[in-house]
Amino acid sequence: AGEKAVEDVIDMADALSKNIGGEVGADIAAQKAKVSDLLKKLQDVIDDPKATPEQKKAAQEELKAAISDLKKACNDHLAAKVVDTFVDITGPIMELQAAALAPLPPPEKADKFNSRAADFSLHAEQLCRVAEIATDVGCDEDPHRHDNIKLSIEALRDATPLVVYSGKTLSLNAESESAKENFDLVKQQWVTEAVRLRSDVDKCVKPTDFLVESERKVKEEGDAARSLMKSSPKEAVVKVATVQKITNRVLEVTDAELENVGESQYKVKLLDHRANLEKAIKMAGVATNAHIQGKASDPHAFDKSITEVHMNISRIKDEMIGFYLPLPPLPEDIPPPLEEEDDTPPARPPVPVDSDEEEDSFDATAPAPDPVQAPIEHAAFKLRVQAEAGDSQVHGGGQ
Repeated sequence: AGEKAVEDVIDMADALSKNIGGEVGADIAAQKAKVSDLLKKLQDVIDDPKATPEQKKAAQEELKAAISDLKKACNDHLAAKVVDTFVDITGPIMELQAAALAPLPPPEKADKFNSRAADFSLHAEQLCRVAEIATDVGCDEDPHRHDNIKLSIEALRDATPLVVYSGKTLSLNAESESAKENFDLVKQQWVTEAVRLRSDVDKCVKPTDFLVESERKVKEEGDAARSLMKSSPKEAVVKVATVQKITNRVLEVTDAELENVGESQYKVKLLDHRANLEKAIKMAGVATNAHIQGKASDPHAFDKSITEVHMNISRIKDEMIGFYLPLPPLPEDIPPPLEEEDDTPPARPPVPVDSDEEEDSFDATAPAPDPVQAPIEHAAFKLRVQAEAGDSQVHGGGQ
């Protein structure tokens, strides 16, 4: 069973490395090869009759560490892909619709539409590719989720060319109500499938992994926004919009977590952090608009607002990671449990039984104790002598 589990991890990493390719794919392939080599090494050590228990344990620990590293690399990559790709699923299709309705000369309008159609088709395929990675990495615990994702991928790929075709018809007949209604219909179908796909993919990612990657992405986009605000405010606004979209996703993941936990101090803290994050992202929007319009009373308000968003996401991440930390292992040498004290008093010792067979240590020929210094002992001695004498007479008369 253990060997089968290791082989499953190797197969997962193999599919993932082939799916993503590039430098990350090569790194995962290298880690997968290391696990394969260590598995073979462990099998050789186990089969070796001269191998000591220490050598077997060392080989097991080495393989265990390599598997843990490989799993982490796969999960981290999946989380990063989900955060980057699914942060905005509807933006490209809305841009496609805007291009179809743009009041431009036909040649210019056609060029713009074709460009947006290519962007939309690429976006849809990226969603599907990331979802395929999720089926390779994160669907072990629920095979039905694997099937649901496969169905959603197929539906999204079927719907994508229909959207482009309907958009093309709309661009050529921008005043046609039937063309508008048809595009709205296929657009809604596509968005429904994309949202369903995102929901299933989200379940393949650990919330803590998602928050780690979201915090990283928010910091990256926030730093870029702060830098661009001085030189290119329009580009800075685009970065702020990305921060807002990621924050909305963090709020969604936090809400899902809150639905799954009972009343506890953890839930109280999570609710507090969530409220602070929602407030911070609203203030970031206000600060951005004020800065662009030149109405900011505090020149550092924009920078502070972006920092506050990042810090509140970090607090949610830390709270959730801390809650799901594994319990420390029990010590190997566990002391025996304390025995319960017995309130029953100990039994009394048996009363000694008189026996005529016991030897009498009295010596009648010994000198009597001094009557002055030990009068009581002297009297007792005399009585004993008399008793001994009487006892002798009785026994003698009987003979």
